[in-house]
Amino acid sequence: MPTKEPSAVLMNLLQMLISSGNQLASIAEIFVGKMPGQNTPATTTQETIQQGMAVFTAIYKRVYRSLKKEFQKIFWLNKICPGIVEEEAQLAGMELQSSDYDLPEWTVIPGADPTGDSQTTRMAKLQQVGQLLQMGTIDPMVYTRMVLDANEIPNAQQLIKQPQPAPPDPKVQQIQAKMQADQESHQMDMAKGQQDVQSKAALAQIKEQEQSTKLTHMQQMQALQQQGAQMDAKHNTVLQTIQQHQEMMDGALKMMADHVKAMQEIKIGQASHVQDLVHTQQKHSQTLTLAAQKARQAAKQKPSGPSK
Repeated sequence: MPTKEPSAVLMNLLQMLISSGNQLASIAEIFVGKMPGQNTPATTTQETIQQGMAVFTAIYKRVYRSLKKEFQKIFWLNKICPGIVEEEAQLAGMELQSSDYDLPEWTVIPGADPTGDSQTTRMAKLQQVGQLLQMGTIDPMVYTRMVLDANEIPNAQQLIKQPQPAPPDPKVQQIQAKMQADQESHQMDMAKGQQDVQSKAALAQIKEQEQSTKLTHMQQMQALQQQGAQMDAKHNTVLQTIQQHQEMMDGALKMMADHVKAMQEIKIGQASHVQDLVHTQQKHSQTLTLAAQKARQAAKQKPSGPSK
């Protein structure tokens, strides 16, 4: 089937839409890599880039704020969920604890600068500042550090050469030596005064201790004397008690001796009485025996009568 070529109206419409989109997004041809004309000044190109970066800077700021909120949400979730902390520690291969999330949430921010210009712009600004080095109004060490940071040089602090100290002025040295001598003399005087004060204080303390020792010694002597008097009184009381006890014991022993003696006398009397009774009984027995013998003899001697 025969076909017609594209309509010129549609082509013009497409070009108008593309141009309007580029103007709306502030995308210049230089941002897509197209070189400007040969006679275009560098300042014009720089200003064009600066104006074109305005829209991108606004976008970067919005992305930065949204990323900041996202990081704070993740931080809050890790803070209230210890299991997530353990899972992240295993995935990251790091030692994480719940106490690592005790900081406030607003301290978590992305490590970026949404308002930062391009590296070329920053280097151009630093070059303009470097022109002031000849005037001696800026610190070279600070400028060197800023240049190294802008170029993102690792371990930039190790590259910075430390400035050598300037040789001291002889007059300044003399003044410093004199000031140091005066200061040492003043310190020696102060030390001597402090030593005198300390010596006086120590002497007063020694005297106070001596008086306190004397007073304590006197108090101890009085206490010992009182204790000696109390001990003497107790000793006399004990002696009197012992004497009374001894007298009571002597009386008791005497009573016991008298009682034993009386008992012995009673026993001796009883023994003699028993002996007398025995002797009397023996005599009575003997008398009865003799009487019986005499009666038997008399019976034997009596003549018998006539038989019937």
